[in-house]
Amino acid sequence: MTTAAFSVTTPVVTLNPFNKNMLCALVTTTSTAPVNYSYVVKGKTSDTNFTYSNDSFATDLSIPVVGLYANFNNTVTITLVDQTGAQQVLVVSINTNGQDYGQVHLTLDFTVFDQDMFDATMGQGWFVMNPLFGGISGYDKNGDIRMTGLWNWEHANLQLHNGTIQMASAWDPTSNFGLDLFQINLLGEKLLEYQFSTDYSVHHDATWDDTNGVMYTFGSFQPQGPTEGKKEAGIIFKFDNNSGELLWMRDYSPDFSGKSILNNSRANDIHFNTIQYVEKLDQLLVNCRNCSLIMGLDPATGDVLWTVDYPGSVAPFDLTKNLTVLNPETFRYPSGEHTTYVTTNSAFSAYNTENRIAISMFNNNSCEDTNRIDIEHLMEEGNPQDSPNLFAGEWFVYGIDLQARTVEMLKSVEFTGHRSVWEGCVFECGNFYTCMITEDYSFFIFDANGNIGAQALNIGEVDIVANNIYRGRIFTYDDLRSMI
Repeated sequence: MTTAAFSVTTPVVTLNPFNKNMLCALVTTTSTAPVNYSYVVKGKTSDTNFTYSNDSFATDLSIPVVGLYANFNNTVTITLVDQTGAQQVLVVSINTNGQDYGQVHLTLDFTVFDQDMFDATMGQGWFVMNPLFGGISGYDKNGDIRMTGLWNWEHANLQLHNGTIQMASAWDPTSNFGLDLFQINLLGEKLLEYQFSTDYSVHHDATWDDTNGVMYTFGSFQPQGPTEGKKEAGIIFKFDNNSGELLWMRDYSPDFSGKSILNNSRANDIHFNTIQYVEKLDQLLVNCRNCSLIMGLDPATGDVLWTVDYPGSVAPFDLTKNLTVLNPETFRYPSGEHTTYVTTNSAFSAYNTENRIAISMFNNNSCEDTNRIDIEHLMEEGNPQDSPNLFAGEWFVYGIDLQARTVEMLKSVEFTGHRSVWEGCVFECGNFYTCMITEDYSFFIFDANGNIGAQALNIGEVDIVANNIYRGRIFTYDDLRSMI
């Protein structure tokens, strides 16, 4: 290492600079020559060091440090390099003792059954979830918390896009709905804000069409609540993703009037849940939790192009749009499903072709009778009834052929003994999957055959910290660095 010909001022550490992530800091210093930097937050084990580098040269440095431990005197080693290659090393201590972490668990217990699968998913990544109290929290492979307090919207969708997470300010801590919508980075710094009327709120999910520079998300009429004419959680917004300007919206309230919804759903609640722009189809993939409905939409107009819907229900759309089931003897329609996303896993490569997609989802089995048929009432009727609570949560994969207009069951895996009526999610992670069964406080990492490689159980039993967790998933090594 060449001895540095430059000098720097004494580093100044600001813990939690945006008051949104209690386990991050901003380290500022000034150099007499332009330098770039890299740093290492020393892990409790060598495989949990958190590293980051920035190749840009500057003299006034604001170094965003993430991945600190809670209640710990963290050691951060910062290496500065000038344009000749000369280096200088700064060792900074950042103490996180004495902060009020509230009800947030500072550790989780992972049980590992397949070390290779665990390393391929968690590895240098974090398990990230959004509990009701404490904001978004992230845990490393040892179960130590490395991020907490990252805003506090319990229904944050944990969707990543170009180094940001979408976030909102909730009506109240338990609300599905956000008063506003904006992008943040891993430090909690507020970036682009989307613009919409105070007559509306946002909820549940978001997706991007990067070719056209737009973002789609769900809206609802707020704060007046649902009525027959203005149903809840049934609007799609389209925003310019560079300016935040609202370009287009469509309210589906008229389409769902007089239609069937699950018996445990309240009146006039459509409850759109997930949305994904599928580039190869130029379509939006959307599901409606309360109708157990999956559909493809034209992104220009919002018109429904096709559906997967139980034909015995009073359907919101013409059943001629419904795809034909190829394997009726084994096919099952979902009940209150969540996270219906395209999967590109190699196990389902036969459907990763033109006009064909494989879609993965968490099937709640939310409101089925003993014959596995949804118990329903009409959209405008009465108060929700209790679910029968008969069946465990499942992972479904459907194969959809839009040329042939068919759907078939490719895979179903039951998480025996684990149930979630209202929430839950499955996300693809490399060539594996993760499942958060939120009301059961359980997290699983598994492969395309349903083999479980690791799990964390009873995440929220102590102090009810994870009560009403909406989503949990893995942010990979690359995900985390992109968000700094």
